[in-house]
Amino acid sequence: MGRHSLVGVILALVLASVLVASTPLSDTEKSTVSASQYGLLDNLEESENLLKISKRHAEIHHVAKREAKMHAVSKRQASDTSRLEALQLRTALMFIEADQAADITVALALAEVFNKINSTLQAGRGGNPDAFERQLQGIAANVSANSVLPKDCGRSPSDSGDPLRGSHPWVVSVGYKNGDKDTIGCVAVVISRHHVITHAICAATTKYDHVLLKNTAYKVSNRWFHPSLKSDDDVTNGHNIGIVMTEKPLVFNDELQPACLPGINDVVSAVGDGTTTLVGFEASPRGGVTKYSWANSKTFNSLLCFEALGALGTGGGQSRNSLYEILNRHHMCVLRPFKEAELSVTVDQDPSTGRVEVTGVGPVTDPSSNYPMAFTLIQTHTFWLELMVKNSIRLLL
Repeated sequence: MGRHSLVGVILALVLASVLVASTPLSDTEKSTVSASQYGLLDNLEESENLLKISKRHAEIHHVAKREAKMHAVSKRQASDTSRLEALQLRTALMFIEADQAADITVALALAEVFNKINSTLQAGRGGNPDAFERQLQGIAANVSANSVLPKDCGRSPSDSGDPLRGSHPWVVSVGYKNGDKDTIGCVAVVISRHHVITHAICAATTKYDHVLLKNTAYKVSNRWFHPSLKSDDDVTNGHNIGIVMTEKPLVFNDELQPACLPGINDVVSAVGDGTTTLVGFEASPRGGVTKYSWANSKTFNSLLCFEALGALGTGGGQSRNSLYEILNRHHMCVLRPFKEAELSVTVDQDPSTGRVEVTGVGPVTDPSSNYPMAFTLIQTHTFWLELMVKNSIRLLL
């Protein structure tokens, strides 16, 4: 049995122990950040679903579907041809992201790389995947260098201790106002003075027209979701992410700060595992809504999760978890119950800088099992996020 298959079986045993448990994993670790009333929770089932998009990128949807089926494999295991095919699909995805951001310079540079990779594949030559990889990294690095995102991000001024167990000033909500009452529809993370990131359906729901804080509400001026999404069925494809832009700038203070994004050329290992912190909103027993955090939440990245779910569903007549069919390199699995953490994001502290980064949004799960949660990775969308933020600023001018 191969190393990864063995790991998959071990993780399957961990998953199985959780699935039959009578209480949520480490429930005592879930703590309320603020006991203050914070509006009401919207009935998510009644939320508008506006992912009825035009078909001007129909061909890109096909690309996204193909990419979703190509699971991440280490370079040592991949042939030059398969690496080139993966790079071709990645380039196509970056191209439609640049196209949505209306960044012609970046789109043309990506089109040139795409055509070169395509010519190499058609000629049947092995090519040099590393050279194409470096070109894509160079394009991404240039985007990052021109970013308008705040440099002083990921801080929690009011927390002198562990910021992951503090007030989480980066996490806000998106919803709507009804007179003097606020209704929360979804959770979001601040990344600039005008931008928060959330899941795609939240960004597409026009009813959610305010970014809500405890005592302030900011009117939404624009919204976008990832260009690979063509319908609500696509939110499981690993691109369940959107951006909401406010009319007026957010005022940063001790209770409101921007989180950092992962490095644009960082690499997330498909066979990595670790822990993360969930932060979100839930109904308070005393009425209203409170912000909570769930520390030390076990994570395993896409390939490990894929193999664990595969091993779990191969014996004992047990049906296979539906996440097995959708997991790809844009996902991260978190071993927490979806029903208790649906309105959540994941955040982590960069050990080298001490700053807090947003790492996941838009969780989905197998409704029949409730475990695990599969979040959309932020790192594989940093290129799109930085492009959209930079090019949307001109709308304010």
